[in-house]
Amino acid sequence: MKILWFMLVVVLSVATFGYTTCLVVVSSFLVFISGAITYVYIQQRHTIDESLNEISNLSYDSTGLPQVIELMKKNQKKYNFDNRFTGSHVIDEELQTILYYVFRDFIHPWYDKISDDQEFPYQLKDTAHKIIFTLANRIKEVDWIPYFTTQLVDDLATHLRLFKQARSKLKSANHGNLETYFFDLEFTLEHGAMCRDHICMNAKEEKVYLQNIADAFLYQVIPESDFLCRPLRSLTREILAEVILYPVISMVSDPDYVNQSIIWMCSDFPVSSDIFLNILKTTNNVDELYSIRSYVQKEISSLRCNPNAESDNSIKNQLSSLLYVSKIIDVRLSRLQEGSDRDSTGVPSTVDYTKLLSQEKLIQLPLDLILRNNIALSYFIDYMSSIGYQIYIFAYLNIEGWKISAKQELSRSSSKPKTEELKTFEQLKSAAHLLYEQYLSEKSNLKLISDSLIVRSLYVRMNTEAPKENWFDDVIQHLYSTLQNDDKFLPGFQNHASYITLLAELELIKEPLIKDNDDDEVTSADELLASSTDSSVGNSPTRIINKESTGNIDNNATTVEEMLQSSQTACFTLNAKIIETGLVQESGKTFGVYAIAATKFYNDGRSDSWHVYRRYSDFYDLHQKLREKYPDLAQVPFPGKKTFNNMERNVLEKRMKMLNNYMKILMQLNVIKSHPSLQDMLLSFLDPEFGKAVPGGPLSKTLDNLLINPLKMVGNAVKTMPDNLLNTVDGVMEGFSRVFQKPSRNEEEEETMKVSSEIDFESDNIPLRIMLLLMTEVFDLKTRNQWLRKRIIALLRQVMHAMFGDIVNKRILDYVAVITSPPKVALCLANIKNSIWPNSQRAVPSPPRDNDIRMQTRVAAKCALLASLSDELKHILGSETSRTGLMLVFSMFQHQVLNKRLVYVFFEGILVTLFPNLNGLLQKLHSQSPRVLYNKQKIKTKK
Repeated sequence: MKILWFMLVVVLSVATFGYTTCLVVVSSFLVFISGAITYVYIQQRHTIDESLNEISNLSYDSTGLPQVIELMKKNQKKYNFDNRFTGSHVIDEELQTILYYVFRDFIHPWYDKISDDQEFPYQLKDTAHKIIFTLANRIKEVDWIPYFTTQLVDDLATHLRLFKQARSKLKSANHGNLETYFFDLEFTLEHGAMCRDHICMNAKEEKVYLQNIADAFLYQVIPESDFLCRPLRSLTREILAEVILYPVISMVSDPDYVNQSIIWMCSDFPVSSDIFLNILKTTNNVDELYSIRSYVQKEISSLRCNPNAESDNSIKNQLSSLLYVSKIIDVRLSRLQEGSDRDSTGVPSTVDYTKLLSQEKLIQLPLDLILRNNIALSYFIDYMSSIGYQIYIFAYLNIEGWKISAKQELSRSSSKPKTEELKTFEQLKSAAHLLYEQYLSEKSNLKLISDSLIVRSLYVRMNTEAPKENWFDDVIQHLYSTLQNDDKFLPGFQNHASYITLLAELELIKEPLIKDNDDDEVTSADELLASSTDSSVGNSPTRIINKESTGNIDNNATTVEEMLQSSQTACFTLNAKIIETGLVQESGKTFGVYAIAATKFYNDGRSDSWHVYRRYSDFYDLHQKLREKYPDLAQVPFPGKKTFNNMERNVLEKRMKMLNNYMKILMQLNVIKSHPSLQDMLLSFLDPEFGKAVPGGPLSKTLDNLLINPLKMVGNAVKTMPDNLLNTVDGVMEGFSRVFQKPSRNEEEEETMKVSSEIDFESDNIPLRIMLLLMTEVFDLKTRNQWLRKRIIALLRQVMHAMFGDIVNKRILDYVAVITSPPKVALCLANIKNSIWPNSQRAVPSPPRDNDIRMQTRVAAKCALLASLSDELKHILGSETSRTGLMLVFSMFQHQVLNKRLVYVFFEGILVTLFPNLNGLLQKLHSQSPRVLYNKQKIKTKK
């Protein structure tokens, strides 16, 4: 058939074009083919001849084929890699291992099924090398301090503010869901230009977003030739978006993962049973209570099945405690089912302490203690403002402030020239007359003092004598007596509901009362514990509540003084640990200071804690005294003196570890018992008054003002007023006028502002300001009076100045330098590698955790978080305020959608810090939110 078709074509061609034309075409084609072959042979003649010779030399036996294969392998291309990434060998070694595991487990399993060619894996690995190298260099070039000290904290504080506002709206509306209100607020915050709801609530949109981010990232870090290779770029983008970013972000935003992380980070803090019981009494989550009750019931059944349950007292005690916990859970569940304590926002409820006002005889705090305690003073000011007599406390504080300022200025003026001394006198007189005119003169409408003799005597002294610090002593004494004895003031405050809250803040009341289901009577924890004891368990149940700190005050005690007196006579053990070290400047000299946390544990279960600051020379003097009195203690390791470089950070840190070990050995019970008077010497060394009376002692008065007073939270709130209020006499009045000024912004304005918008960027300490605003958001300090807020600012300023010196960022730089050092980074990478590839093999995916385990983890995380709450923070803000603030933060992290939003905010902040030109792209991607598109369509329709 093919021959017939060929003959037909030939006949038609000859008939159409003729014989001559057909012969010329065929001849030309043959000549072209022969010429092309000849040209190729001439150009590649040597290569062809060598190949033919090698083939001709092969024998045609059974070994011929392997030789051909070996020859072909010799001609394959060899790939070389530059294994240097960051310039650090320890980091590069870990990165190489991780990269090898990634390609072994995620690339080769599917690529080897497609092709044996290694060109593409080589190109992909080369691209990965370039990404890591470029990214490492870019990270080194970026200044991370502004981001971590300002923007990151601002983003966290703003997220918390949005959560609080959304929770408030949900609570008032009582319908809808928290996520809807939250993203509505974010949309308002961003002025309708962007919103992250589409990527946080839609997995498909989230993956598309991550692909776009990966594309933009690759454009920044790989060469143009690699970026233009579409297959290579697409595969790298999918690996980044689908294999790395999406799983990691989903994992870290899971509330269960957050809870496990909280437990891990707070593992060093022991959890007391008080904390655990308080969590059970205040939780609003029914699933938590059911999961704990299930676990408790299993433990009770297990103990009762023990054959020694009848005779073993430890088993009886455990059963007693577990039955008590079970009773608490039942009471809490009944309240939640009744709806009396239900809160749709999920934040633990605040304990109602007002019932104690009529149930028990409360501790009566004296006025002197209230005026010396920041928290008590703030509550007292709130009460005085509520009855309209706040002017009395303001007058007392202003006049007391003038007295202290006058004492300081007069002591300084003695060494000044005569002209400056006279100027100081005039300033003091001017301020004194201002106080007199405002509070005491007949022209004033206040007339706080009815005794005209006191007022007249003061007026005469101001006009006839040189300024003296005791001018206002009679006035202060009269105001103090009025505040203490007038029924409207201190007695009225002690019978007010806010006084109960104050006692709770100071941990000076017993555990909250619990209402039983069976009747309307209110039973205490003691009675509830006794009633929960089964007859088969025994008649002497043991409490699971550990009595600690000042919360152990017996109800029969009426004053704090009685409590302190009883604590001083009890036997105790001593414990001390250096928690921080830093540099302090005084009189032009710089020296190292070690912050020591000391605790006395009494035999009756109580404890007293305080902070002191000591120099190395103080420890050295103590060591010399102990060597002289107890020669055997000379063998205890002690850090030696250094003549040079003793102010370097690494030297201070090394000394701190050695001194901690030194103190730990000295405070061992066997060492204390075998060396009489050793404990008294150590207690004297840790006394806050140590060295004050000795000229040239270990701590000067200036150092004491800078360091000790701010951290002795029961210190005098008036007598330790911050320097920025008392630099001059005029500053006293101006400072007090600012202290009691109310903020002007309302909640509607705050919805459209980030936290950073409230910062005065002309301040010399932006990190401090941002931290204060974060504390304001966490602990809701805006609801507290301005006196307490001002005190917190003053205390933190003094502490940061004392610990960090004049440059706050120096300590931050030191910390960043430590955590970014090659060994630390290599250790972090090794931990990641070992968690994903234990024993060099890919980890088997863990099975999903059931709901009971997740709820138990959640309760454990709450307990761990509250256990980490420092005594210093509780003394500044109050116990209940601190607890409520931490539980608010904890509740914020229990919403996966909101967690994902926060993770993306941090992720985008890091990206923009690395590559500022990506900011416009991020805004464009977030403008695809349904809220933004709906708003644009709505505006377009109106037009």
